[in-house]
Amino acid sequence: MEIVDFGKAVQIESQKRGSVNRPQFIDGVDGEYSEEEDIQINESILPLLVKYRQVLLVSKCFEYILNRRTTPKWGDASELTRRNILVNQLSESQKTEFREVFAAVDISNDGSISILELKRFLESIGENHSEDELKDMIDRSNPMVSGNETLEIDEFLGMMAEAEFYYLFLEIFSVLDDEESGFIRAGDLRKKLGGIESLMSDERTLILGQGSDDDLINYEAFSRMLLGA
Repeated sequence: MEIVDFGKAVQIESQKRGSVNRPQFIDGVDGEYSEEEDIQINESILPLLVKYRQVLLVSKCFEYILNRRTTPKWGDASELTRRNILVNQLSESQKTEFREVFAAVDISNDGSISILELKRFLESIGENHSEDELKDMIDRSNPMVSGNETLEIDEFLGMMAEAEFYYLFLEIFSVLDDEESGFIRAGDLRKKLGGIESLMSDERTLILGQGSDDDLINYEAFSRMLLGA
């Protein structure tokens, strides 16, 4: 004679569609798993993740331009040349991504970013900045015009490139900074930059050439110097 576990049987039956306890359709219990539904969910999440990454890129650039006090030499054409050189060092995929970010911020699709558009874009992940801060960032993007209130694509690429390489240098140099002090030995820095001294200006080579290997160098300031900032 088969012994029936009535408690378990009641529990199972109570979850079935049409039972007294759950007469409605039970999502995940009734019906079968649909791979198509799963794909649709993923497709809805991916654009949000892409948008989030775009905002983070702009936010990092914002942090670099303002907090690192990158002040252009107003009216100095060499400042534009410096940033154009950095843009040319970007890979094609990086340029494409930064152009897509620009298009995402340019809500009006008029080819320029206003203070209001930048503010709304950053606020989408909780980055709240005053109008003066945003105006300051946009102003620093164009070294040829003091008081500029719109951001054009070439200026945007220049800012993004400078911030991108700055954080790349920090990431590379910080590997040598086990104590997270902000300093690394000059000898370690020379080894890390081995083979590219000839590409650097006399001023930067002079810093590496002087002193002993045990001298400490602030690699945050040195990273900015490498960018000519």
